[in-house]
Amino acid sequence: MKRAVYLIGPPGSGKSAIMAELVAKLGLQFGREEHICRETTVQWLGPDAWMWGKWRDAFPGTDALGMAASRYLREWIEDGGEMPSLVLGEGVRLANLRFLLTLDAVRPVSVVYLWAPEEVLQARCIARNGDLKATYKTGAATRAEKLAGELEALGFPVMRVDTRWAGADLLAEKIVAELGL
Repeated sequence: MKRAVYLIGPPGSGKSAIMAELVAKLGLQFGREEHICRETTVQWLGPDAWMWGKWRDAFPGTDALGMAASRYLREWIEDGGEMPSLVLGEGVRLANLRFLLTLDAVRPVSVVYLWAPEEVLQARCIARNGDLKATYKTGAATRAEKLAGELEALGFPVMRVDTRWAGADLLAEKIVAELGL
């Protein structure tokens, strides 16, 4: 079955940590990188799965893509770009309605909205790399919440996950189970 899963959420919500655990729970592993179109790289996870962007220690996933990657990737998909059966993504660079609608036109997309209270997000951001600018965090949190709401209004399956109560491994297990991956 062809499908896509995309993790969205504010900085500190656990997108990268949960993605790493999700890949492991699915029996996949990060492999070679491949450039597929302008400003867009994918990371192979197995013979029939990939993740948008690059896996790296700091700011992995779509943070590794160029600022205009969403536009070029939409054009690539619309032109019939070939994808494996399972496509995973996390991060802000492709977390927009136009990209997700374009992707959904060629395969079902499940969006997982990861969130936690502001004080939890703040503590995680400080622990990870020092405090991020408050305006960036607030803006990213607002964009993620708005996108989840817009998708739900369009009938997209959005799984909302409060990440403050469990570690990335248990949350990845929950996502696998609830999405039937």
